[in-house]
Amino acid sequence: MRRGKVQIRRIEDKASRQVTFSKRRGGLFKKARELAVLCDAEVGLIVFSPSGKPYEFCSSSSMEDTITRYEQISDAGQDVSKNIDKEQNHGKDFACPTINSKLMKQSPWSLETDIAELDVNELEQLEKELSDASKQIQSRKTKLMMDTINKFQDEKRLMMDTINKLQDERKTMLEEKRFLESVVVMEQNGAAVEHHKDVSNNSEGALSHGVHEDPEVQLAKCHAPRCLSLFS
Repeated sequence: MRRGKVQIRRIEDKASRQVTFSKRRGGLFKKARELAVLCDAEVGLIVFSPSGKPYEFCSSSSMEDTITRYEQISDAGQDVSKNIDKEQNHGKDFACPTINSKLMKQSPWSLETDIAELDVNELEQLEKELSDASKQIQSRKTKLMMDTINKFQDEKRLMMDTINKLQDERKTMLEEKRFLESVVVMEQNGAAVEHHKDVSNNSEGALSHGVHEDPEVQLAKCHAPRCLSLFS
C-alpha cells in the first residue's frame, strides 16, 4: 500500500505539529549524519523549534569551529565578488594590483574588454580563471586564519603555564611563611622557658641566702619592728 502524498503546508493542530517536528528533525539529523560519514563532509545543522528551542548537529569537534570556517569562506567569497565588481567598473584601476597583474598574465583581454562583448567560450575561460583565483584566495585566507588561531592558542597555553607557575610559587611562599612563623613561635616559647628557669634560680638563690644568714642579724630583723613601736 503506497503512502499518500503529504501536502506541504503548515499543520494547524499544535500537538500534531510538535510530533511532526520531532520526527522530521530526527530524520533530518540522521541524513546529516549519514552525509558526514559517507562523504567525509563537515556538516553543521541548526534547527529552532516553533517555541524557539535550538537543536543542533555538528560532525566536527564543535559547531563554533564549523561556523568560523563558514564565515571565513563566506568573507573570502564576498571579497572576491567586490573585487570583480570593481574590476568591471574600473577596468585597469583594479583594487588589488597583485590579482590584476596575475589575471593580466593569464588572460590579457580579461580586464580590457567589456564583458558584454565576450562570447561563451571566453566567458567560460574568464569564469574558470576567476574561480581558480577565488579558490586560491580562500585557501590562503583559511591558512592565515588557522595560523592566527594556532598562535592565539599557543599564547593562551603559555599564559596558562605562567599562571600555574605563579600559583606554585605562591603556594611555596605560603608554606615557607608558615614554617618561619612556627620557628618564631618555637623560639619565643624557648625564650619564655629560659626566662622562667632564670627567675626560679634567682628565687632559690635568695631563699638559700636567707637560710644561711647570721642568727644575730635575723634576730635583729625580727625585733626591729617591735623597737620602732616602742619609740612611736
